[in-house]
Amino acid sequence: MSRNLLILNLIIVVLIPCNLFSQGKSAFSGDPAKYREELTAFMGPNLNDVQKKDLNIFLAGWDSTAFSKDDMIRIIDLSSQFSGRLMRPVPHFNDFLKTLNVFTGGNHDPEILKIWLIGLSEISFNPRFSNDNIDRYFKNTSLMIKENILSETGTIRWKVKNKSLRFLHDTAFYVAITDATLTCYSQRDSSEIYNVTGYYFPDIQEFHGTAGTVTWEKAGYAREDVFAELGKYTINTGKITFPLIQSV
Repeated sequence: MSRNLLILNLIIVVLIPCNLFSQGKSAFSGDPAKYREELTAFMGPNLNDVQKKDLNIFLAGWDSTAFSKDDMIRIIDLSSQFSGRLMRPVPHFNDFLKTLNVFTGGNHDPEILKIWLIGLSEISFNPRFSNDNIDRYFKNTSLMIKENILSETGTIRWKVKNKSLRFLHDTAFYVAITDATLTCYSQRDSSEIYNVTGYYFPDIQEFHGTAGTVTWEKAGYAREDVFAELGKYTINTGKITFPLIQSV
């Protein structure tokens, strides 16, 4: 191998890792006074009527008191990070705005939005989460807030019945569930776990249960006669299988 070719190979080895983890230039300056204009320009003129409505609802909230000053800074920072990750106006930013509209469109505790934005910031800086992973995170958050649905992947849907979800943040954003019914829907079939207690982590789409009861009523057995009490178990709600429960 010639000396010049060896040098070229060394340059390629050094440069490739940098390029793999580089990000694009953000479309947002970080200046709160410019964010409205920058967002409108970034979303562009080619939005359909529904997407324009989503944008306008968000901008109306932005111009009012729907967001605290701290949350506005977090939203601007996230927008810069998403733009740097080359997330697109549609579907990524549109789904982000739709989720923010869900937070501000109902009678929700402002603290929930705060902890969600903090958790989302942690995810956005994590290279193991792809843009599509983050986009699914937006959609599933909307479903959790509006319909108590933890996850919807393909033909599989996991929904909590009879109890409200509690949104919390420790080292990550997560959902606490206490003494509820957890239902898995798959096409025309469904299966339920009763008296469920545990925590759901939407970033990794896993439910970590500490209690639950499974029955075989569909097989013709009375609930009080044939049942199983679950101890610690994990459900991967992102798997396209029905249902998937792993004991811990």
